[in-house]
Amino acid sequence: MDKALWVWTALFSASALFRLLSLGLWRKEQFRALAIMLATSLARDIALYKIPYTSHAYAVAWEATLPLLLTTHAYAAVSGYRAIAQLYPKIGRFAVRLFVACLVIAALACCGTLPWEITRVGGNQAFIRAMFLLYRGIDGLAAGALILACGFFRHFPKPMKQMPSNLMRHTGLLASYFATSCMLFLVENLAPLGATVVLERLHFALVGIIYATWTFGLSVKGEESEPWEMLPAGVADFMKRRTDTANALSRYASAK
Repeated sequence: MDKALWVWTALFSASALFRLLSLGLWRKEQFRALAIMLATSLARDIALYKIPYTSHAYAVAWEATLPLLLTTHAYAAVSGYRAIAQLYPKIGRFAVRLFVACLVIAALACCGTLPWEITRVGGNQAFIRAMFLLYRGIDGLAAGALILACGFFRHFPKPMKQMPSNLMRHTGLLASYFATSCMLFLVENLAPLGATVVLERLHFALVGIIYATWTFGLSVKGEESEPWEMLPAGVADFMKRRTDTANALSRYASAK
């Protein structure tokens, strides 16, 4: 592992966490989930920093702490989706069904490379390969469900208010974060151990950029959510008259 790159990534992670706390954004569930995810990732990286990267102890520590990290990933993904769904009135159960449908589609997509990955899960590498597969699966599901659901919402009737810029930016960054991790561990599981050093460095760089964008892209003003602009009074009155006329003609035809 490139120590300098790790340090810069950790600093951006800490700065993003500090930004969330200083702006008070952590009071909202989606940003509280992000703060928990960042804090867990940062604490894990600090704990692993002193252990030699190529040692067996590093592998054991990495595997032991992975379930907690992935739990925070799942919480962040669900919280981000819930924040979007809450902007739509009376969406309730449909939002749950939509998210489940997106998860199913993402799961089917993730199964595309499973036959090749499973052949790697064997021998003395079985457990670490299984952890790679778990990492890829959780983050692939999270990224796929967020991307598919947000794609649906783009064509859905507008919510009561415009999407806050913080939420839009956060959702895009979260999906990108999960997608880059998914792609890294997909390649990790298909390649020999230790053969993806360049890709790992690229992943660290991309994650650092995402952390930096969270740090400088979120703001108090970004929480503003204005109602959609109303139609001009003349247009609204015209449409109301047309509607009233159509209703009157309908009642007349029914009476006849």
